[in-house]
Amino acid sequence: MGMTGLGAESEEKMVFSKESGLRRFCVGCVAAVVLFAGCSGPRPSGLRGPAPKKGQEFRTESTFRIDDGKIVVRAGDTTIEGVFSLSTAEVEEGRILSVREREIEKEEVTIVLDDTDVAFLFDGERKTEKERGALVGKRILKRRVDGKTMSTLVGESATPEQEAALNSLDALDSDAYLYPDTSVPPGTGGASTPCISRGTSGSRAKRSRGTSR
Repeated sequence: MGMTGLGAESEEKMVFSKESGLRRFCVGCVAAVVLFAGCSGPRPSGLRGPAPKKGQEFRTESTFRIDDGKIVVRAGDTTIEGVFSLSTAEVEEGRILSVREREIEKEEVTIVLDDTDVAFLFDGERKTEKERGALVGKRILKRRVDGKTMSTLVGESATPEQEAALNSLDALDSDAYLYPDTSVPPGTGGASTPCISRGTSGSRAKRSRGTSR
């Protein structure tokens, strides 16, 4: 039996002995039916994966980097050009406190690391700056209120700088708006809204979840 490319036609010849040809032909047809039935293609499957659980711990690591970025500063008739590089590293650890219908309703996180390094080069002069996030080492409670995420410090009041940082934190995880709750055929996608991550090219994020306790 020959194999041909997609869309091509093939021709086959079958030769049977006089005594057992018909029987072999019938057995072959049955085998072919079973084979095609078992290889009809992957079955529809869900896209959401395991639901989050109360007590589950997680750790999130993310980095963002820009190299040889261009800066143009204009003041009146004067134009100064330079280059810059930027890198950030963030680590967050936490535990899920409450879940409702696959959505995390409440979680507590601690900002372990939040550092930003910037380097500028103007007219041959190099300048570097290092900034640490205002929430490093702080315990933060995230709650879902009327569909929005509210973030507050645990056991202390936030300074204006910390309040601004709290408002910029990522929202609580939810896949309900992104993936359907029913199974979808392979190759059809199924996502109703594109998933957009923070940062641009050069960014990397990793989130791992542990077991519930």
